[in-house]
Amino acid sequence: MKHKILPLLLAVLAGTALLTACSQDKNSATPKEAINRVYPEGEGKYYEPSAETSATAKETTPPATKETLSKAAESKKKALEERKATQATTEQTTAPATIAVTVPPDNITDDNINPNLDSIRSQVDKRIREQTLKSVSLSETSLTLEIGESRELQLSFDPEDALKKSCTMTKSNDNIAAEMSGTTIKVTGKTAGDCTVTVTSYNDHKVSCKVTVKPKETVITDDTPLPRKELCTSENVSRWLDAVTKRLESLGMTKNTALAGDGTEIKTADLPDNISYNTAERYILDKAESELKEQTKDNWKSFEFNCVSKSLGSGEYAVIIIINEKEEPSGE
Repeated sequence: MKHKILPLLLAVLAGTALLTACSQDKNSATPKEAINRVYPEGEGKYYEPSAETSATAKETTPPATKETLSKAAESKKKALEERKATQATTEQTTAPATIAVTVPPDNITDDNINPNLDSIRSQVDKRIREQTLKSVSLSETSLTLEIGESRELQLSFDPEDALKKSCTMTKSNDNIAAEMSGTTIKVTGKTAGDCTVTVTSYNDHKVSCKVTVKPKETVITDDTPLPRKELCTSENVSRWLDAVTKRLESLGMTKNTALAGDGTEIKTADLPDNISYNTAERYILDKAESELKEQTKDNWKSFEFNCVSKSLGSGEYAVIIIINEKEEPSGE
């Protein structure tokens, strides 16, 4: 038994010594040699490159010079610039072309529009120029009113679709009352005289209308009450004389224009104040008939008459009625 074990132990010791020698030989290689070793068939199997192979490798790999390094750096820089330019172009073409919806169309500025969108800004500027208010006008440039009369003026714009149309109105004095509502100006005459209404736009365009106010023309008829001095004119006195003539002729008296002298006076100063022509005429006719009735005893056909007017001064007149009893024809 001992004879069998001893050879086995010797074989193990010899193998161990062999492995240790191989390990020391492998580890004894320098770092440079270890790097140059090639393992073509797996770990633990390598060979040393020959001197000829190393020399060929050095010849095929030229040394890096300053010129080579400069060209490489320049090429790298050019590639970087091209990449940045491509990126900027992509961002510009894909940028959203929008204008804030809260910006009024007449208030677009460089602060509220994408500064990269020059073409859109140009279009907006052109639209604003085309729709900027150029002038204002009124339906009338001159107007004549009576006191208390009202008329309306219409304001218009050029262009009609201007983006902004705000205006203010002024008047030169208080001869009129003027009220502006939208594009309508209501003008009312207050006192006699001239007044100018002026409308000014927000960008200082102006338009004016001259308004002349006249006293109200009163239509006077025979039934219009008037003060006594305005009623008892020479023209109205002549009309009353004609009315008296017609009344006395209707009663049967004969008119004789040759009669003169004193007679019955009906003074216009006796008329009530603020009465109409027709009222004054009835008063004169009734008074003439009542006073002549006492003189004629209702025997009108036996008398002849004549009517004239007499000025009493201060614009007053009297209607004079002269009567005379006709002579009876003789029996011869």
